[in-house]
Amino acid sequence: MKPLDKDIRAKRAELSGLYGELVSLQTACKILGYRDRKTAKQALNDLGVLPVPINGRVRYETGEIAKRIVLRRGMVDDLAY
Repeated sequence: MKPLDKDIRAKRAELSGLYGELVSLQTACKILGYRDRKTAKQALNDLGVLPVPINGRVRYETGEIAKRIVLRRGMVDDLAY
């Protein structure tokens, strides 16, 4: 297993333990460190984290957020993942 995979798995476990598997835009703001929902939504789009519609509500997967955070932190080409 690659070291980056271990980092992604650890970050995913951390976020899932704190917030669950799916989070709202407000919680995603908190995770990413933004105060403005519009900015957080734009950042999620830029990172490639797609929204998951559930019963008319928009949620985001913590696993995808964790993966994008680790890849952004490591400055790795995410095409390999």
